[in-house]
Amino acid sequence: MLGGAAFLADSVLTLAVSTSSAVAGLKTLPALEHLFSDYKDLTMMITAVIIVILFALQSRGTESLGQ
Repeated sequence: MLGGAAFLADSVLTLAVSTSSAVAGLKTLPALEHLFSDYKDLTMMITAVIIVILFALQSRGTESLGQ
């Protein structure tokens, strides 16, 4: 049971860290610098939206692949 919990936690955390790192990289784009400096929580909000969309669509995508 401990191994299953560790696997589940790792699979959820890996997606969150990868997504937040990718969104944080947007700060380096000159066109978006002012946007991220004005809104400090923008990185977290974008990351949360992406993750919610991915998890919402995941069941539909894997279901069609498994048929």
